[in-house]
Amino acid sequence: HYDATGDVGMSYDTYHMGITCTGSANVNATTGIVKLGGINVYRADNAITELTCADIRYGGTPSPQIKATDMSKGVTYTYSQTPGDAGSFKPWSDTNTAGTWYVKAMVNRTLNYTEVISDPVKFTVEKSQLVPEVASLQSKEYDGGTTAVGTLKLTAAAGSHIPTNDDYSINAPDAVTGNFAWTSKDAGTKTVDVTEIALRDSFTTNYELSTSALLGVSCGDAQITNAQIGNVTAVPNRTLTYNKNSQRVGVTTTGTTVDNSPVAFTYAETEEGLETSPQTEVPAFTDAGTYVVHYKASALNHDSVTGTFEVVINNSEITDNDVSVTGYNGVYD
Repeated sequence: HYDATGDVGMSYDTYHMGITCTGSANVNATTGIVKLGGINVYRADNAITELTCADIRYGGTPSPQIKATDMSKGVTYTYSQTPGDAGSFKPWSDTNTAGTWYVKAMVNRTLNYTEVISDPVKFTVEKSQLVPEVASLQSKEYDGGTTAVGTLKLTAAAGSHIPTNDDYSINAPDAVTGNFAWTSKDAGTKTVDVTEIALRDSFTTNYELSTSALLGVSCGDAQITNAQIGNVTAVPNRTLTYNKNSQRVGVTTTGTTVDNSPVAFTYAETEEGLETSPQTEVPAFTDAGTYVVHYKASALNHDSVTGTFEVVINNSEITDNDVSVTGYNGVYD
């Protein structure tokens, strides 16, 4: 044949038939092709034998799989949630909501086959999963409770997606909330439990959380720090007078804690001694003089407070009872 067209816009193609003759005893050979006429060849019907589409998560792109007689000029896919409305089928957008969707395939016209459009095929757009993480955590001074203050952030789980149009709102401070609590009330605690984690209501159409609780997580250097002991005083309750014996003065102490726990006092003759050899009583002294005593006030979950006070042992007074004279006789002169 000859004069065939390659234009797929034509509804049919015309093929011309002709003969050539090499000649015989009674017939001369032809010098070219002798046209006998033409025939119109119309395209055959294309056929889609299989169309499937796997489920995806919100923000992803469907990947339909198709088998057809001839796909040499490509396939176009359109999507809709209302399969009975042919006009609702549109190209895919990554912001299409989660739910049930339908895909149609149109196999484009080729040289030898007509275009063909499939019946709608159902697939599901599942919610994308978001993973909550602790974004910030405020340290606090020990108060006897476990209440914590922090914020959460969200990232896409493996296989899930956050479309560009959702980035700003997903990263907003109020996108996700949770109840923060330190895992212990004691100072030095660095981990929290976050429970009742929930997405903002407007996100629940297309997203779901991978978990509703985070247990035993830390964030940077955040922790419960020691509280301060207030109103610390240590005052000797009397002065002493030299009596040849070792003496120990009594001390009146005060100190308040945030949880009303007891304050313990220890004493030493030197600041170093408070660490190496602390005593629960004030050191004893013998000779008259002024002595500096170091003290430390301590309480669980509170910073210690140190200070000093003086112990005074006054000189004793000589009395008649303290003096006697023997072995001396004198003559008036």
